[in-house]
Amino acid sequence: MNWILAKVPLDLSLIDHSFKALAYLDPGSGSYLLQLLIGGLLGGLIVIKASWGKIKSYFQRSSSDEEEENDSDK
Repeated sequence: MNWILAKVPLDLSLIDHSFKALAYLDPGSGSYLLQLLIGGLLGGLIVIKASWGKIKSYFQRSSSDEEEENDSDK
């Protein structure tokens, strides 16, 4: 019980000391950050959609490569 009474003044002294906020975020800041996030995601999807053919052809084998592999197997 004595340790609780000894702790109370310490806790009350911590409550009294508040820190100054060095920045202010108004409610519009959150919606602006959300718009940036959504815009960035949609922009990235549009870039991927526009260049999907190049991405797809990079990972596919050409038909001449497949013919060479079939000829070497025989």
